[in-house]
Amino acid sequence: MSSILTDQPIPSPAARLLLIACVTGCQMLFWAELFGFFPRSLRRTPWVRVAAAQTQISNFSRAVRLFERDCGRPPTSTEGLEALLSPSRRPRGWRGPYLQYTTIVPLDPWKHRYVYRLSGPVGSGWTVVCWGADGRPGGSGLDADLTIAAGWQWSAQ
Repeated sequence: MSSILTDQPIPSPAARLLLIACVTGCQMLFWAELFGFFPRSLRRTPWVRVAAAQTQISNFSRAVRLFERDCGRPPTSTEGLEALLSPSRRPRGWRGPYLQYTTIVPLDPWKHRYVYRLSGPVGSGWTVVCWGADGRPGGSGLDADLTIAAGWQWSAQ
């Protein structure tokens, strides 16, 4: 037997019941997620925060490179990442802000500040660090430090 509207066979009552149960279940999961009925631990694994920190550090790296291209030098350690948004003294060539969609330097996913350091003489190198879940240097697993340096080398220490 075929449907009047299509040439597709009409599903059996059992198949229709299964389809209705699946659709209803998906709708229930959607509304439960929307209204926060699931614990946060089920919604997000801890490693999602690591990926978010890596993405943000990559954004900082891109912004520092743009700043460096425009101004002829990276921000100093004193200026820090804030120089990417609104430097206290505008260096010659500044065309920022270099971070999009924000007016402040964001915190890492664990609510700690990112660390920006200029290493060596001005212009020779810089590093952006996230101290991981514990917010302290060192550690392993989720507490491992995430670092990107002027040469775009990632390291998890």
